Amino acid sequence: MSGGNSPDLRASAIPLTHAAMVDVIRNGAKIDNGMPRFAELNDDDITGLMHYIREQARKGAQALAAARGDTEQLSAAGGQ
Repeated sequence: MSGGNSPDLRASAIPLTHAAMVDVIRNGAKIDNGMPRFAELNDDDITGLMHYIREQARKGAQALAAARGDTEQLSAAGGQ
């Protein structure tokens, strides 16, 4: 769900650690890759974004596994 040239964080290890998210979101570590800096976001905002991005990644993995009929992958992604 990236827009334009912005990196898709659902497929990234960045949302797995708070420090990496702060570096990217608040400090602008990925500005050269098209990800803008959001210095105004606090730690709670960033934690919320981490959870949202990870949930979207899980939903995407579940949908892909379901479309492929891959029950093993679907189970690993937290699906039925």
